[in-house]
Amino acid sequence: DRSDASGTGYYSAESSSYQTDLLELAFRGRSPAVPRVLGPHDPAGQTPHGAVLGPGAGDNASAALGLSAGAGDCVVSLGTSGVV
Repeated sequence: DRSDASGTGYYSAESSSYQTDLLELAFRGRSPAVPRVLGPHDPAGQTPHGAVLGPGAGDNASAALGLSAGAGDCVVSLGTSGVV
């Protein structure tokens, strides 16, 4: 999902794409295979019984979304990562 991909340092959440220049630099000119990054409404797959599977998200990103914080709000989260 986008929250995990953006944590890699070579995915741009702003452009919704991998930063291929960084990847090619890190891999000495080669372009590594990278997974498709799913949006919140994109199906990730399907179970044998037909249930649609959606993308996941990191715990901190999910918690931030669940708070419905808006512009001007301040939230402090201490868990698997510390974020202000």
